[in-house]
Amino acid sequence: MAIVIDVLSDERALVLACQAGQDAALASFYGRFFAPVYRYILASVGRREDAEDLAAEVFVKALRGIGGFRFQDESKPVTAWLFRIARNEVADHYRRARRRIAPISLDAQQSEPGGRYDPLETTDSVMDLARALRTLPGAQRDAIVLRLAAGLSTRQTAEAMGKPEGTVRSLLHHGIKAVRAAMEQSP
Repeated sequence: MAIVIDVLSDERALVLACQAGQDAALASFYGRFFAPVYRYILASVGRREDAEDLAAEVFVKALRGIGGFRFQDESKPVTAWLFRIARNEVADHYRRARRRIAPISLDAQQSEPGGRYDPLETTDSVMDLARALRTLPGAQRDAIVLRLAAGLSTRQTAEAMGKPEGTVRSLLHHGIKAVRAAMEQSP
C-alpha cells in the first residue's frame, strides 16, 4: 500500500507542477506516460503512423486539459484519465476510418519505444495473436490490450475503461481463454 501511495503522491505532484505550467513537469509527464499510451494505441490500431498521430493527439488533449484535472479520490491515478483519452481517440479513429483493426507488424513492434519485442517470437505467432485478438468483442480486446500491451494494472485498466474491477477481471479471463483457444486451433 505504501508503494501505491508513493506512486500516487508522485503523480499528484507531477500533475500539480503541470497545472502550474512548469516546463520540466510537462516534459516529465510526457516522458513518463508516452510509452504505455503509445503501446496501447499501436496495439489497438496496428499502424505505426496512425499510432504516432493518435498518441500526439492524446498528449495535446491531455496537456490542454490538465489544468482542469482533479483527483477524485486518493486511489484514482492520472493514468485512468489519460487512458480514457487514449481510448476515446482510438474509438474516434475507427469511427472516422470505418475499418477493421490491422495486424501489428513485427517490424513495428521491434522499433517501438518500450516495445516488448521478443526475437524468439516468429512472425506467424505474432500474426496468429493479432488475428485472435481481432475476433474478440471490443471490451475484451480493450481490457487485454490495456492490461498487457500498455502494462496497466487491473485496477488502472478498470478505471481507464470506466468499469468495475471484477468486470475487467472477467473480461480478461474470458478474453485470454478465447485467445488461447483460437491460437491452439491455428494451423
